[in-house]
Amino acid sequence: MGTRIQFIKDSLFVFSANSFYLGVNAIVGFLVPLRIGVQQYALYSLFILYVAFVGFAHFGLNDGFYISLGGYEYKTLPLLFVRANFVFLSTLQFASAGLVLVIAAILKDSAHFLIFVLVAANMILINISSFFAFLNQITKKFRCFAFNTIASRLVFLALTCLLFFKKSDKYIPYIIAFTIANIVAVFLYLIKDRGVIWGPYPAPSEISRLSLNTMKLGFAIMLGNIFGILVINSGRFIVESRFSSKDFAIFSFSVYLMSVIYLAAQAVSLAVYPRLSRRSALELGYIYKHLKIFSFLGIAASLIFYFPLYYLVHLTLPSFSESLVYARWLFPAIIYKAQYSLIHTNYFKYYKFKYEYMRNGFVAFIITLLLCLSAYIVFRSLTCIAVATVISWAIWILISDAFFRRRININVKKENVFQAISCIVFYGSFIVKPLLLSGLIYMTFIIMIIGYVYRDAVLAFAGRRAFSFF
Repeated sequence: MGTRIQFIKDSLFVFSANSFYLGVNAIVGFLVPLRIGVQQYALYSLFILYVAFVGFAHFGLNDGFYISLGGYEYKTLPLLFVRANFVFLSTLQFASAGLVLVIAAILKDSAHFLIFVLVAANMILINISSFFAFLNQITKKFRCFAFNTIASRLVFLALTCLLFFKKSDKYIPYIIAFTIANIVAVFLYLIKDRGVIWGPYPAPSEISRLSLNTMKLGFAIMLGNIFGILVINSGRFIVESRFSSKDFAIFSFSVYLMSVIYLAAQAVSLAVYPRLSRRSALELGYIYKHLKIFSFLGIAASLIFYFPLYYLVHLTLPSFSESLVYARWLFPAIIYKAQYSLIHTNYFKYYKFKYEYMRNGFVAFIITLLLCLSAYIVFRSLTCIAVATVISWAIWILISDAFFRRRININVKKENVFQAISCIVFYGSFIVKPLLLSGLIYMTFIIMIIGYVYRDAVLAFAGRRAFSFF
């Protein structure tokens, strides 16, 4: 009972931070395109796309650090190990950022040079901030993580609103606001975790040895994460390179609408691994099955938010209303994307299947790339690229489930079948007009699944008789 309450508290801290993060992103996501227009928003989206990859410039150190500290409490942290990795990471980030600036200068692309400068700055900030976020998450200091996340996002929101009301119609000031918010995040972590990172340091040779071992442990996981990002963004890369800047802005906004809901699902996923790392391997099959059930039910139900978003975009951003067509096809991908973050990523980390995780991501990336390229070559259609993206993510989940079925003896065929049916019903509901009736049909279907198919599991969870993981 106590562990369940603690898990709920941990999840609430993460959920509050992610909900605020979600709220800020939702507000900013509407204010920025509303003020700067389609063309400037295309450049803003390009920056956001690049920033999605700078988080890997730690070259696996952060991932290895996260896994190495599994099972530690904050008060029992190996301080010399933590400090060695912090010093090495900081040095590595400044060197990597300098390399980005050199490359940008050689390319002499004046239109994008400032973007690269700000990408380099955020590379340093994001990876150092992630280091501290992992430190606080793995030691279950979720209160600190939540406070820093909320504070930095509040700064971002305040600066964005200030720019909006001052009618700033260029994309650069909004990127600078994003950068300042990341500076605040790092500053707060440096203050709150000063007792951990300030003090005696190992010798330089020992710093290198410890950090390189950490990097070696996490490098394959980082590659797996990169492939995961490529899976998510393959369609956007094709659109950016083969379609107009307006098409890229529209498609990027549809991806943003989907990510608004996905970010909410990350609230629980961040709290899963610290608890999972403290559980016996004998319990993992049972936990996997129930995580699959409840994540499917929760995320499938969340697709209903497409319908209010439809009216909100039409009301506030009519110039981006075309994105709703592509968002309609992309939305079911949330079911698969969220499950991979919540279940598979954490299980790969628990078993330290780092090379298997990398291969899994690589296979998924190749499948996604082939499907999206085929959609472009054959149909030259943004809609077909969106559909190809969803299909590739569904295949990714099936491959991942098959991998763990062979290792922990689980059977989730039923859940995968109902996930596919949920996607079909979501798409099919749009045949019915008006849109409100479509939403009602889909909501009724989800209620029927909860009430009839998974009634016992839901009642057991509500009655605290099952799912002891909580």
